[in-house]
Amino acid sequence: MILDLGGVLLDLNRPRCIEQFRQLGLTDIERMLDVSHQQEFFLKLETGQISSDEFRDCVRHHIGRPVSDEAIDEAWNSFLVGIPAYKLDLLLELRKD
Repeated sequence: MILDLGGVLLDLNRPRCIEQFRQLGLTDIERMLDVSHQQEFFLKLETGQISSDEFRDCVRHHIGRPVSDEAIDEAWNSFLVGIPAYKLDLLLELRKD
């Protein structure tokens, strides 16, 4: 089973993520993290076509300078806000069936 949690169960903060990547030097980040879907190496990461290490290398290559794994991970994870309690409660209810 494949389950996409982003935007369904997990609340996302696209503007915060875009700003984090922009600060790292990824100038065309808005195009890559489109409101509807992701592009290029972001899409490849999401669909499992590249590993986390390969994703970080793509980010560094696109930026054109060294950036730590931690900085890239922090920027990427800034997308995630959390799971609201009411959604967890709903999942527990659905689990009964």
